[in-house]
Amino acid sequence: MNLMDSWAYILYTSGSTGNPKGAITRHDGAMNHILAEYAVMDLPDGFRFLQSAGIGSDISVWQILGPLLKGGVSVIVDKYELLEYGKLLDTLILRRVTLIEFVPTYMWGLLSYIKEQDEAVVLEDLSSVMLVGESIPVAMVNDLKRLYPEVRLWNAYGPCEASDDVIQYEINDFLEETQVRVPIGRVIPNMNTVILDKSGGLCPIGVIGEIGVSGVGVGAGYLGLPDRTSESFIE
Repeated sequence: MNLMDSWAYILYTSGSTGNPKGAITRHDGAMNHILAEYAVMDLPDGFRFLQSAGIGSDISVWQILGPLLKGGVSVIVDKYELLEYGKLLDTLILRRVTLIEFVPTYMWGLLSYIKEQDEAVVLEDLSSVMLVGESIPVAMVNDLKRLYPEVRLWNAYGPCEASDDVIQYEINDFLEETQVRVPIGRVIPNMNTVILDKSGGLCPIGVIGEIGVSGVGVGAGYLGLPDRTSESFIE
């Protein structure tokens, strides 16, 4: 095993079971995610990323190392700044943040606060917003597009077992109000996804199934849980 194949970190996730399990991420998977983001999002040298995620989440790895490896700045905020939208907006403006990443629920609240202000909140340095972890309301997408039409908006998805985001979709236009879901897009470089049925076979187009992820970003299993690993990490 070389250095890139070795373990980088372990993050505990309960998923939908409520039973914590430590997902092992390798160095090559973590680095692939960061380098892929540079390419997919056209991130420039020196970009400034808001480090808003808790250190125990996979998002924090990308928020800290992503900008630093490209000559940029990780702008760290604590939970108290996040809980007060006004303070957060002051930070975004004063620290000239160019990229933010939030769950849609939080972003919905921030947008509602912005719309309530007597004067327009100008975020002239902000160039990209990433929404992760939850489905995105169509109305929220259109609100964000109206308020900040020049900001690029991304929907990203990825399990903890596969070094953060593996699929991304850039939302370029306003969405129809009757649209039910926002697409999650296509895989990042060196990753692949398939939709599987209950027996592990490929589902035809339009048939509901379970997402299977493959590629360099897939981790090394669950720490100390060989049976659970063999169930979830399959050939």
